[in-house]
Amino acid sequence: MTVDPADLERLAGDISGQLIVPTHRDYDAARAVWNGMIDRRPAAIVRCATTSDVAAVIVFAAGKEVPLAVRGGGHNIAGSATCDNGLVLDLSPLKSIEVDAGARRAKAAGGVVWGEFDVETQEVGLATTGGLIPSTGIAGFTLGGGLGHLMRSYGLGCDNLLSAEVITADGSRVRASSDQNPDLLWALRGGGGNFGVVTEFEFQLHELAPTLLAGRLAHPLTRARDALRLYRDFTAAAPDSLIVYGSLSTGPDGDPRMGMRPVFNGPLDQGQSILRSLREFGPPILDDIGPRAYLRCAEDRRAGLPPRASQLLEGEFRRPPE
Repeated sequence: MTVDPADLERLAGDISGQLIVPTHRDYDAARAVWNGMIDRRPAAIVRCATTSDVAAVIVFAAGKEVPLAVRGGGHNIAGSATCDNGLVLDLSPLKSIEVDAGARRAKAAGGVVWGEFDVETQEVGLATTGGLIPSTGIAGFTLGGGLGHLMRSYGLGCDNLLSAEVITADGSRVRASSDQNPDLLWALRGGGGNFGVVTEFEFQLHELAPTLLAGRLAHPLTRARDALRLYRDFTAAAPDSLIVYGSLSTGPDGDPRMGMRPVFNGPLDQGQSILRSLREFGPPILDDIGPRAYLRCAEDRRAGLPPRASQLLEGEFRRPPE
């Protein structure tokens, strides 16, 4: 199926955002997604500037029976944020974030990524379960469940979704919450998919200490069997304040290894005591566990954070209001 260029011109006239076609100089950059193995060529990418743009694109795609992919942060490893010969509805220009510290809630537009969201909420000492990488979009992460450093303390990302603004297949704007369209909220929190495009998310926030205990442990692959047994037994008894990710990977030197990433959300001395047996095993070939700001709980979190994160990391965190 091909999209008529004349139809695309009419769509461009109906929106306030930007429509990018294959002849545009920004096309290759606009169609790229996080997984570099995905190489798809949409008929056009629409960078939506408003929710009205989102509605116009949805109605256009439905009317013309054109494949439609929705892009938040573009991190889905399967490449669901793009398509061949269809339209990519790009939410990335939608960047508003409103934090209500008193109510411990935050609203964020569908194009926000976790690095941006975390900076705004951590400025007042709050957070919700978010992505491990700053450039992950809040949209796909939350609607896909949402596994993060804080999920054992506060639940999955979708568990913290309080309400959402959704543009449905006919272009209507509806609110999903416990009071309005509760069945739709249930669906967005894991009950199903493809009910519309979420243009705004409202999250429950939680008080978070400015410093957590986090870092990396690594063992050579020859020790992986015993290390994985330890991991299994240790995590079975771990408190909800502690999460430990385990992985088989390749180190910077090219050697395969077994790695663990603990993040403890509680008093530092308590965390040190709990992690002692995990850190003494081996001994590990890498152990950089120590006090870290939440914004730096993963080695690559600072890369990709908005510029204001540096000021926040070097300054003082404000406590949320009682």
